[in-house]
Amino acid sequence: MGNSRWADEKTRVPTAALFGEDLHVTSASRGTIAFLPGGGLSGWSWRAVAELLPEYRSLLVDLPDHGQSANVGPFTIEFAARMVAEVIRKRVGRNVHVVGLSLGAQVAVQLTASAPDVVASAFVTGCTVRSLPIPGLRSRRLLKALAGLYVPLRTVARLVRAQAHAIGVPPEHLEDFAADVRMFSPGALARIVSENQAFRIPPELHRVEIPVLIAVGEKEPRVVKDSAGDLFHALRNARAYAVQGRTHPWPVGDARLCADAIRAFLTGGPMPPAFEPIRLERGSP
Repeated sequence: MGNSRWADEKTRVPTAALFGEDLHVTSASRGTIAFLPGGGLSGWSWRAVAELLPEYRSLLVDLPDHGQSANVGPFTIEFAARMVAEVIRKRVGRNVHVVGLSLGAQVAVQLTASAPDVVASAFVTGCTVRSLPIPGLRSRRLLKALAGLYVPLRTVARLVRAQAHAIGVPPEHLEDFAADVRMFSPGALARIVSENQAFRIPPELHRVEIPVLIAVGEKEPRVVKDSAGDLFHALRNARAYAVQGRTHPWPVGDARLCADAIRAFLTGGPMPPAFEPIRLERGSP
């Protein structure tokens, strides 16, 4: 299946809409937040955060090639952003707050640049706009071969549990995580990694005046921290923070901190103490 999907990438025509689960849909909602998961994860990974923000309507989106949107694709960041914009226009209309982690953060940045009419604000964490310094990581042939080696391991329960523990998956969502791992084909996995590494700041982003919060875990690799600076300088209305003591997937395992930070950002309140402002000067690299 993986090989056929990979081979058919150029001719495959998407016909379905993205899956998005609605939470807290009430007339008293302060607004709507669209949550975009990290690569390899689906909407469940944001559920704990969304449940701590009951005053907002939440839309938990499964990106193309992920979860219940697995039949929508093939995945590219630009295509994912167009599809998310379509979901927002159909479900909400406009003025949606967008929150994204890692790959979801890249889609959020692309969405903010290409469809600013549907975005009220963006909260992005772990967003890279530079490649990791690993030779061959952007080669789809190599990535497909490596993904093929990974496939036999995705049903080994002990390895799945160890991977879930490493990114902070709550015990109640272990089976959700295992299901996400099992559904990936080598082609989908290789496509996603390739897109992640190739992503750069969209040219249109320089014209955007939407408020954006850029977060990066204190323990993240240098390339992610440098990317946070790149994004800050590309945006007209951005703030950047280092989340003290946290690694790349911190929102998955620290829902309370993430929800508190999102609420503070959206209401103009003080950020949680773990959010340390990154001192960056406008006009300096």
